[in-house]
Amino acid sequence: TPQQFVGQYKPEDKESFLQIITEIGHQSCFLLISQEKCQEMVSSENELYPSYCLELSGLDEPATQILKNIGLKDQESLLKLIDLYEGHPRYLQSISTLIKDVFNGKISSFLQEKSLILTEDIRSSLTNLYQRLSSIEKEIVWELSHHDQVRSKKDLQQSLSLSSMDLINGLQSLNRRYLIKTIAQDDISFNLSSVFREYVKNCGVVTKR
Repeated sequence: TPQQFVGQYKPEDKESFLQIITEIGHQSCFLLISQEKCQEMVSSENELYPSYCLELSGLDEPATQILKNIGLKDQESLLKLIDLYEGHPRYLQSISTLIKDVFNGKISSFLQEKSLILTEDIRSSLTNLYQRLSSIEKEIVWELSHHDQVRSKKDLQQSLSLSSMDLINGLQSLNRRYLIKTIAQDDISFNLSSVFREYVKNCGVVTKR
C-alpha cells in the first residue's frame, strides 16, 4: 500500500497469494524476486512449509562480463562504474545504454562528470519506490540524504521529531526495502543508498508530513 510501512496491503489484497502459498500444502517451488522483503516470507521462515529470504547484495566481478558484452570501452574502469551504481543490474543496464549513446561507450569519459547521473529510467523506478514510503520513512530518508556520513540512531532521534517507536519502525521498514544499510559501530548507525540519496537530493521530492 502506498505511504505505509513495508508489507502493508490494501484490504482487498489482505488474503494475498504470498500468504496462501505459505499456508497450504503443495509440492511446488516458488521464486519471488523483489525490491522489498515481504512480511509473509519473514513470518513463515522455518515453519511447516518453510520459505527463505536470500538477500542479494548486488553484482561486482560478475557484472564486468555483462558490461563487456554490452560493448563498453575502458574496461579498467568497469569496477568503478559498478561500485558507483551499487552493483544494481537495472541501474547498470540503464547507465550503460546512456554511456553508449552519449559518451561513445567510454566509461572514463562518463566518470569525468564526477557526479552520479540518474537516467530517466532510474528516476522513474526510484519515484515509484519513493511514493510507496510512509511519511515517517520519508522524514528519515530526508535527514539521511543530507549527510554523506553514517548517522547513529541517537543522532536521528535528536534531529527528527519522531517518537522512539516511530523511528525504530521506520528504520526497520527502510531496511526491508533495502534503502538503508545498518553499520555495526560503537553506536549502531545507518547509511542511505547512494543512488537513492542522489534521487532525494536532486529530484525535488516532498518529504514533510
